[in-house]
Amino acid sequence: ISFPILSFPKGEEKSESKNSHGYMTGGNNSHILLNHAQEMRANPTEFEKLLWEQLRNKNLDDKFRQQHLIDDFIVDFVCLSKKLIIEVDGEYHNSEEQIELDLIRTNVLNNLGYKVIRFTNEEVKFDISKVLEKIKTELYSTQISDFKNSTSSNPDSAPSPLESRWLSGGVRIFTTRPDTIFGVTFMTLAPEHELVSQITTNEQKAEVEAYIESTAKRSERERMADVKTISGVFTGAYAEHPFTKEPIPIWIGDYVLAGYGTGAVMAVPCGDERDYAFANHFNIPIKNIFSPLTPKGGIETPENDDIKEAFILKDGFVLKNSDFLNGLGYKEATKKVIYEFEKINQGSGKTNYRLRDAVFSRQRYWGEPFPVYYKNGIPHMIPTECLPIKLPDVEKYLPTEDGQPPLGNAIEWYWNEETRSITAPPPSEGAGGRIELNTMPGWAGSSWYWMRYMDAHNETEFASAEAIKYWDSVDLYIGGSEHATGHLLYSRFWNKFLKDIGYAPTEEPFKKLINQGMILGNSAYVLRFIPKFSAKNYYLHYQIELTKDKEDKINEKIRNIIPFFVISKNRIDDAYFEIKSILTNTFDFSEEIISTIILPIYQDTPVEVSLLIGTSDLLDLDKFKDWRPDLDKVVFICEKDGTIITSREVEKMSKSKYNVVNPDDICNEYGADTLRL
Repeated sequence: ISFPILSFPKGEEKSESKNSHGYMTGGNNSHILLNHAQEMRANPTEFEKLLWEQLRNKNLDDKFRQQHLIDDFIVDFVCLSKKLIIEVDGEYHNSEEQIELDLIRTNVLNNLGYKVIRFTNEEVKFDISKVLEKIKTELYSTQISDFKNSTSSNPDSAPSPLESRWLSGGVRIFTTRPDTIFGVTFMTLAPEHELVSQITTNEQKAEVEAYIESTAKRSERERMADVKTISGVFTGAYAEHPFTKEPIPIWIGDYVLAGYGTGAVMAVPCGDERDYAFANHFNIPIKNIFSPLTPKGGIETPENDDIKEAFILKDGFVLKNSDFLNGLGYKEATKKVIYEFEKINQGSGKTNYRLRDAVFSRQRYWGEPFPVYYKNGIPHMIPTECLPIKLPDVEKYLPTEDGQPPLGNAIEWYWNEETRSITAPPPSEGAGGRIELNTMPGWAGSSWYWMRYMDAHNETEFASAEAIKYWDSVDLYIGGSEHATGHLLYSRFWNKFLKDIGYAPTEEPFKKLINQGMILGNSAYVLRFIPKFSAKNYYLHYQIELTKDKEDKINEKIRNIIPFFVISKNRIDDAYFEIKSILTNTFDFSEEIISTIILPIYQDTPVEVSLLIGTSDLLDLDKFKDWRPDLDKVVFICEKDGTIITSREVEKMSKSKYNVVNPDDICNEYGADTLRL
């Protein structure tokens, strides 16, 4: 969605100077590409340099920009006023793959209102006059076209997407909830957003700059994790609501990240928790647009529109105070509002795909070690000829007492540069250092292992070029349904990377993939209740404050005597009273504290299926206690006959669900063919 800006700093309303926003045509990844574009300007190719000199020196009456950002691309040259892009193509543009990529790039730029013309290196070098003549022709034809449009019978026709986005001072946002457009009461930009410096009024400039400086000291990770701190500054500028035409104040706040979406959000405080907290903190109006549905499908009609918290669900409501969306639910409203946005040319439906990078480290003992050691705090690579490095022996696989990964327990886990080997601490200062304590995650190896199968006994490289050329890629891959997402995505990424650096012969790792489903198991669950006292809940119930120290002492006392209760399946309804009786007879707590401890929050906890009696749902209590010796203080809420009945559920067979059946047992009892079936 594009929101036009209503007010600019004084004297810049229609400015075409370098400080205006007209030349800022970058997309979501501008912050990443900007440095790269600057490097390309500083180091042009021979042919780019030749054409640039001609474009600057031959007075064409139109200004060109070199290595400029358009959306998420860096184009060689562009005339923004005529929306003409010039590309100079080297030999690598002749490959089939690059031809396809260039075509996709051109289509995107065309959709943004640009025309793209291309020249080869040879054309620029040997026929520069012809190249310039073609550029002049394109500039002239664009000028004639512009003149015709300006004198047409419809001079007030809607602007192009590019004009709506930038030349009219628009703030671009991407939202998954366009249905809430009539609940917008302010906008928030990331402090780093490129528009902030352009739209901030003189009156707000000092405050905005001070805020930007303070937020620059916090990482994106810190800002994402900190949900309690509320901070922001008003820019003094306003955007225009696409439908109501009302002014919307534009703020900056560090809860919006420049690298997420477009770095700007339309704030709907009645439908988003962070927007709600921000609006409450700065006394920004909150407009309620939701009418919750009753359980029977009716519409709740409160006496007023005051709301105490954000309504964040995508169902269970119809819209109100929303003009043409009144009475519609999420799906119907979303479809209709996208249509209306596209009709007025201020927004369009778009599907964004995001993939979070998996953390490439684990605080575990097992996993491939990183061939990295630290010398004076700086990481160094262990030489390739000294690989592989093998995990050291450790006495225990738990983290160290000061919180380091298990490898922190290893004595011989230092790289000695003099002996080029793993040793105890290096004999002399500066002769090596501690090897990385994290290990790689399990999917590190699973993302390329099929290539190792091609040359499994090679001790000098992961697979020889001859073997890879012979085997090429996997003809048929058969995996479980979980392979269709995580494993398949990462295996493709890794294979494409290996192709780029010259190891893999093909773009895709597998010619054919079949997901044959999932092996299921019959899990067993017991109900578990962990008695815990909360000073907050105590205050909510009895309006009496207790200190955190008091809360900690009560919980420590409970944990030492009763870590948790195990409740039989048929006792859930009356377990409350028995638990209350046990706690009352065990502890010298007041009635109010006892009542707060046993707020009925039960957890389904999986137990090893081998702990059941035969094929029944009954838990063998003796086996259960042997299985977890640390549970000797557990209190059981049993059936009248003293048994514990588990609940059963057919689900994925997994070690984490304790429902694994040993295949050897099936083979011995029923045969291998039965197991396969």
